[in-house]
Amino acid sequence: APTAEDRATRTAPKLLPITILILLVLVPAIYYLNIRPALANYYVVQAFAREKEHPDRGLARFKQAFAYSPPSEEEFRFILIQYTRDQIAMRGITPETTPLIQFAITEAQKSISASPTTIQNYLLLSELYLSADNLDPNYVRKAEETALEALARASRRYQVYTTLGRIKIHQGDFEKGIAYL
Repeated sequence: APTAEDRATRTAPKLLPITILILLVLVPAIYYLNIRPALANYYVVQAFAREKEHPDRGLARFKQAFAYSPPSEEEFRFILIQYTRDQIAMRGITPETTPLIQFAITEAQKSISASPTTIQNYLLLSELYLSADNLDPNYVRKAEETALEALARASRRYQVYTTLGRIKIHQGDFEKGIAYL
């Protein structure tokens, strides 16, 4: 009769391939489902909380976060846009903030592409364009086009009318601005 040692010796070689297979599946799963999102969160927090005085470093942190996050990560883009608008309010449009603004606009456009039915994305991009109008005179027109697209998709949302009112007043068309408001 086989001894316990003989049975353990025969079972061990069978467990090795199963263990290797489990590790080959488990390690990448842990990396993609846990580690990458944790790193993305870390870099967003670093950008927003610690890089208020350095927009160039904040931009670098956001780029790191997006390298680790899923391509449709709207929450991180929302935080990026808020951070960018804060930087514009604090510093204005400078050579230091311009790359951040351009990156935020590109990412906001990606949010619209990834989720074209989310009206908030249109409004955020429109507000960003309006905030950065000194960078490019076409941004006010783009803000209006983006807000009108939101209006076409959600005519019952008051935020769209408020945004359009602000845009029209910014353009000096007070009558239309007041009508939207």
